[in-house]
Amino acid sequence: MLVFRDETNRKMLENHEKAGRLRRLSSGIYSSDLETDPAVQIRQNVVRVLAYLRPGAVISHRSAILPDFGASEGLVVVTDPALSENYIHNLPGLVVVATPGPAPLASDVHLGGVYASSP
Repeated sequence: MLVFRDETNRKMLENHEKAGRLRRLSSGIYSSDLETDPAVQIRQNVVRVLAYLRPGAVISHRSAILPDFGASEGLVVVTDPALSENYIHNLPGLVVVATPGPAPLASDVHLGGVYASSP
């Protein structure tokens, strides 16, 4: 199970990591699954990871039409209205390219924190 850091749980996550109950997969992303490869965990939870990294962003470009949003290929592109320039997140097994762009449209699919671009 993935757990995401925020201001309320920061110290608890650090303590669980030191005690060996959690593993840090990437900045702010932890897992209680100490066995599965971090790249697999990130790819299997791509929507939750995107919602943590780029809340309100729209999965766009080619990523929007792929069944797993490009996770199996290791690349996901999102459009984020909060950005003024491109930003790249390098995660285990996944690169997230965030580009500036418009906010979600009414026809975009809400996935819980992020959106998938409508056709």
